[in-house]
Amino acid sequence: LSMSTMDVDSSDPMSSSSSPEEPQDVGVSLAFLIFKMSNPSCNLSEKKSASGFVLSLTKERGLSRLYASMSSNAAFKELVPPLDAKLLKNMQDAEEVKMTELDAAIVDARENLGDTDVRAAVLAKALYVCEHGTREEADKALDEVDALTSATGQKMDLVFTRLKLALRYGDLTQVGKLLHDNTALFASGGDWERKNRLKVYEAVHKMAVRKFSDAAQLFLDAIATFTCTELLDFPTLVYYTVVTCVCALDRPTIKTRVMDSPEVRTVIGEQPSLQTLLSSFYECRYKELLTALCEVTDSLGRDVYLRPHAKYVFREVRVRAYAQFLTAYKSVTMSRMAEQFGVSDAFLDEELCTLIAADRVNARMDKAGGIVETTRPDVKSALFVKTVKEGDALLNRIQKLSKICDV
Repeated sequence: LSMSTMDVDSSDPMSSSSSPEEPQDVGVSLAFLIFKMSNPSCNLSEKKSASGFVLSLTKERGLSRLYASMSSNAAFKELVPPLDAKLLKNMQDAEEVKMTELDAAIVDARENLGDTDVRAAVLAKALYVCEHGTREEADKALDEVDALTSATGQKMDLVFTRLKLALRYGDLTQVGKLLHDNTALFASGGDWERKNRLKVYEAVHKMAVRKFSDAAQLFLDAIATFTCTELLDFPTLVYYTVVTCVCALDRPTIKTRVMDSPEVRTVIGEQPSLQTLLSSFYECRYKELLTALCEVTDSLGRDVYLRPHAKYVFREVRVRAYAQFLTAYKSVTMSRMAEQFGVSDAFLDEELCTLIAADRVNARMDKAGGIVETTRPDVKSALFVKTVKEGDALLNRIQKLSKICDV
């Protein structure tokens, strides 16, 4: 089930088409659509479209728990029709029959077949429970599969299943724990395809917890050999790559690894505002940059992972643009800078005052003369101060350790 078969908003990067041979995980798709239904950034038409796809998918796959939950949720009253008791009963009966069949297959495999077949039967039940059961039931079922698994590749696949389960419930803490706890597993072996998929999961997690610099590097490493289509499609990967890179990487890196990337250039034309954001930032067309930034920020508000960071991205790109502009000048008039950015003098004055006071922009303002003067950071002094601070922290730790040792 591809995200593109469910999302109708062409301006949304998550609505881009993907190959039917590379389906997106059902749980991940449903999580995105349910997020869209409750997202205040989406209009009523978008919410109704998302709810229609969710209901269709829920009925098609017989997801009784999700159907009952949505039908009884007051927040979805305008989007979801009243509960159909007969339909719910049919779904529950079908799930019971399927679980009975899966349990019978496990018993038969244990009595008549080998260990490989037993594991396959237990895994089939676990995957069904992941889709139809509660999270606790799914975790328990996956633990049973894990106990029967010894091959490194199969253990990696189980980690991916757990990661998708955690993302379905929006549990970023669990995603981070799974990635950390299984570092040694993925370092010990496995093929390049699984390791490349892992980079995408790591990148999405880093992005979701606002570690954009790390996320950008991981996205760039994965983009040339992208195969993680169960999590997101390729245009969405490019979207995330551009957003994180513009927020975190320097201009030379953006040019060589993003703008000149054939993979990025293949699909970025499908997202005009994103393309303008990238090119205008590199080419110093700041008025176009702010216009494109407003459009991209609007799309960030409809993204399940980036919505909490939309304001941060909006601010961070502006900060980088101001700093980039001022680097070329020793001093510049406020009116000239405001004209370049397409904003009023008053807006820019207030913006720069806040950023300079917070040490985000290396400059000082001559209010009377209407001039902004660039101040070059003293790298040696900053390094000295950093060294002194780290030295003090180390001495404090040594003193605490010495007291423990004395005791």
